[in-house]
Amino acid sequence: MQKTQRLDSLDLLRGIAVLMVCFCHFGAPLSNDNTYSAVFNAFYKYGRFGVQMFFVISGFVIPLSLYNGKFTFSNYFTFIHKRITRIHTPYIFALAVTLVIMFLSAYLVNRNIPENLFTIFQSVFYNHIPYNNPVFWTLIVEWQYYIFIGLFYCLLVKYPKLSVGIGIPVFVFIGQMGYFSFIHFFSFIVFFLIGNIGFLVYTKQGNCLLNSLMIAGLIIFSFCFYALTAALVSMVTILFILFYKRAISKHLLFIGKISFAVYLIHYPIGMKFLTLPYPILHQQPAFILFIFGLCMIILLSYFFYKWIEVPAEKLANKFKYNQRQKVLLGIHNWNPMTRPKKSLQVNR
Repeated sequence: MQKTQRLDSLDLLRGIAVLMVCFCHFGAPLSNDNTYSAVFNAFYKYGRFGVQMFFVISGFVIPLSLYNGKFTFSNYFTFIHKRITRIHTPYIFALAVTLVIMFLSAYLVNRNIPENLFTIFQSVFYNHIPYNNPVFWTLIVEWQYYIFIGLFYCLLVKYPKLSVGIGIPVFVFIGQMGYFSFIHFFSFIVFFLIGNIGFLVYTKQGNCLLNSLMIAGLIIFSFCFYALTAALVSMVTILFILFYKRAISKHLLFIGKISFAVYLIHYPIGMKFLTLPYPILHQQPAFILFIFGLCMIILLSYFFYKWIEVPAEKLANKFKYNQRQKVLLGIHNWNPMTRPKKSLQVNR
């Protein structure tokens, strides 16, 4: 049952992470002048750390999917192509939804449209964050991570001890130097690296003690340079991925399965739903408005997932890695006993 349980744990964590982000954004406009202001303020204050949870999950699951697919450096552009098909296609549809809502909103309230053709063109290539959907900034970070992990993975699996003992501290140091601040990924690299080392632990590569110490060191680092909550979220996420082995109810996994769709469209739709009627309705229905808005987003996200994300995922899965260049990763020297008996099938 290990195969299903591990996949379920990832879906459960994705669901928790996306709900945290939704709570953060939906709590912000409701955090003042109502009975539940303190609750909504807590949602806003702590929900944002769902992003760090997503980064740790991505740090673990992407190299694991490469590992299961027997990725080699010669497959780098196939990997990028798969990512474009899997991630960029739903993003374009979410961008279209964002722009439609933005234009309608500007028209109804007789305000200037905050975007133009040039900024829309920039948004298509992640070079601009639309005014009505600021969550897209994390997709810029994710794409920079994909470019990075497609290269770093080869070193990570061929020289795991060297990568963990020297490579990872160097990357963390570079991230703190500030010279590469234009590469947003480096500002959050520590969370992805926690997931990367978790991947090594799961696949039993490298030195167990060194891997454990480095994860502990990165968590302490995140506490010192980010926040206690970020450190706790990172620690709980990676420990849950590695050690939770109990079955999880399918009902708890639903949000995780549609989490990317929820993440993409919750802000432009949900925020408009909350901010337009709230000044009129004011205090009394604040919590009801919050719950109803969240349910509406989940319903719309399900259709987005079913009609847009699933077809994109199926198309991405048609691209297979070429297995003829295994020597580039030194796979001929691997001990097959180090590979788990049952590999995790991940939907990435």
